[in-house]
Amino acid sequence: MMLVIGPHNRDKHMDTLEESFRVRHDIYVKERGWKALAHDDGLEYDQFDREDTIYFLRLSKDGRVIGGSRLIPTTGPTLISEVFPQLVEWGSVPFDPSTYEHTRYFARGCPKENLSTSRVSGEVLCAIFEYCLAHHIENVTTVCDTFFLPMILEFEWGTKPLGLPVKYDEGECVAIRTPISYRGLQSIYAQRHISGPVLPELVPMVVQRAYLTEQLEETLH
Repeated sequence: MMLVIGPHNRDKHMDTLEESFRVRHDIYVKERGWKALAHDDGLEYDQFDREDTIYFLRLSKDGRVIGGSRLIPTTGPTLISEVFPQLVEWGSVPFDPSTYEHTRYFARGCPKENLSTSRVSGEVLCAIFEYCLAHHIENVTTVCDTFFLPMILEFEWGTKPLGLPVKYDEGECVAIRTPISYRGLQSIYAQRHISGPVLPELVPMVVQRAYLTEQLEETLH
């Protein structure tokens, strides 16, 4: 089951959201050693876990959080604008209502080197693309470790870097922008062997947008 938590239902799912923060603490602090994110309460959260943040949480059959990520509007503070503006060398720091920032991508019990093959992490990506297609979000920016780049390139999303990679205490990271498209979503389905939408309630909107986009492309060409 995929659960989307946003401003409209955040209060109903606070326990699940807190569990996701605990899983994030286990992954980012205990496993990857990001000590700056450590909290005494065993939860990992930061200034970007806001009221307007949208969470995509993959739940197991018994309701446990086993994967997730988040989207943040770039019209407010983001990881790029507040922490890593130096990563943007080509163009300006994204500030656009049709562009959201994607961070905290994880799968429980999945080493970082296996995120490129994990079905759970693939379903999280599908949820993000489906949601963006349904809500007219045209681009997603990300600050990611460079070890994610081979996975991103294999999807052929048309991802572009915003600058050169930069070293930080725990590794090397880069800022990127990915255009959202129905074709990009289909590539995730194919690569991760996912047979259909993970957010079925959004299917009519996704399909309608994809159809209109394809019709426009045919007209222009």
